[in-house]
Amino acid sequence: MIWNRMYELMAERNMSIQDLSDASGIPLETLRNIYYKKVKDPKVSTIFRLAQTFGVSMDNLLGDEKYAKYDADEVEVIRNYRSCGHHGKSIIKLVSRFESTAAKKEREGESKHRIPCLIPVGKVDDGIYYNTCNVVDEYTNIEAAYLSIEITSNYFAPAYCMGDHILIENRFPEEGERAVFTDGIRAYFRLFERDGDKYILKCLNGRGKDIFLNRMDEMDCIGTCISVVRK
Repeated sequence: MIWNRMYELMAERNMSIQDLSDASGIPLETLRNIYYKKVKDPKVSTIFRLAQTFGVSMDNLLGDEKYAKYDADEVEVIRNYRSCGHHGKSIIKLVSRFESTAAKKEREGESKHRIPCLIPVGKVDDGIYYNTCNVVDEYTNIEAAYLSIEITSNYFAPAYCMGDHILIENRFPEEGERAVFTDGIRAYFRLFERDGDKYILKCLNGRGKDIFLNRMDEMDCIGTCISVVRK
């Protein structure tokens, strides 16, 4: 791994291969062979002279993986950056920031999957008429999510803001979890609780009523809330 540490030390000192040859007395061709990985096991005498020139120990030059940071292309970028004036450095930083952000968005986009998002139509009070909702595509990197519901009124889910999206997982809730239940016509956002043998779908906004069930097959569970996408 000597070439990796060599790249880093040259970059730190803004040295070219010729500069290193002049400073160490090591032939230019020898250094080029090491730099471009043509020689993977240089002589001990060469390593010793390199370590002396860089002012580091031979162990530092050879053995510590944490120093294997830069490849040849990265060293070139660093060297060119250090050779620039203020304007040039500003341009390089601006371009690198832009490209880094673009690459991050691309990576995030590749990791996301598409789910349907329900957007309630018309007046929303305690529940929504989910079978008349508009449906659009939404992308998320939360693998468990299979459905999303947009909050168009705080009557439906007061804990969240209008415009937020509730992400739903296709499973029945545990006690104390929030979930969406339907009677076949309307969907209700409720806190699921139990009281002995009864089930309580507890209203969250104070404008509706708690729903008491003797059996859970009296209503269908659309899914359990697992996350909220802030808009």
